[in-house]
Amino acid sequence: MHGVALVFMVTFWGLVLGLVVFVFCRLYCPGTDLNKTALVDDAKNLAEEPDEIT
Repeated sequence: MHGVALVFMVTFWGLVLGLVVFVFCRLYCPGTDLNKTALVDDAKNLAEEPDEIT
């Protein structure tokens, strides 16, 4: 059981570190201007959808 717990912990922290690095790169690495504008466009599209439905 200890081996299973160890594997789980390593996998869990690996995912956490991967997520942190991914978010950090999305926010601070070069080329994020494209990502930010894409997110803004997605937000605008979501905000406009109800108007299109009604």
